[in-house]
Amino acid sequence: MKAKLNIKLIPLFFALVANTSAVANDLSKQVQMQQKMVKGIYQLTDGALSMCSKEDAIVFKETLTLFKNSYPKVMKLVSSSPYIELAKSDVYKRLKIESDIAALSQQCLFKQKMLTTIMTTEEGKLTMAKALHTLQSNN
Repeated sequence: MKAKLNIKLIPLFFALVANTSAVANDLSKQVQMQQKMVKGIYQLTDGALSMCSKEDAIVFKETLTLFKNSYPKVMKLVSSSPYIELAKSDVYKRLKIESDIAALSQQCLFKQKMLTTIMTTEEGKLTMAKALHTLQSNN
């Protein structure tokens, strides 16, 4: 399954995890970076699933399972992060505000394509390696 939009999608995800290779001297910057990382990955994965219609959710779950199997360490760190509840509440708040079902469905499909792109491109794999490094950094 090859992603055709990799040139357009990867910069968006890079913006999400910008500067993850830099070692943060300031503890609060490291914490902020990890919070953003957890939030971004959650919104792209399990949080995106809540945006999907029943039909879209079936396909999204398949891609999500592949993604989680591709990056099990990252997903374990995200799910066990002290910042996960904040990420979940942000998604919930957004869903309460967004009532356009067509827009939510479009976001679901877009995020599915992003997951596929991350799994199938070198840029995506590098991004996830940087995400793992950031999430493993001690607070």
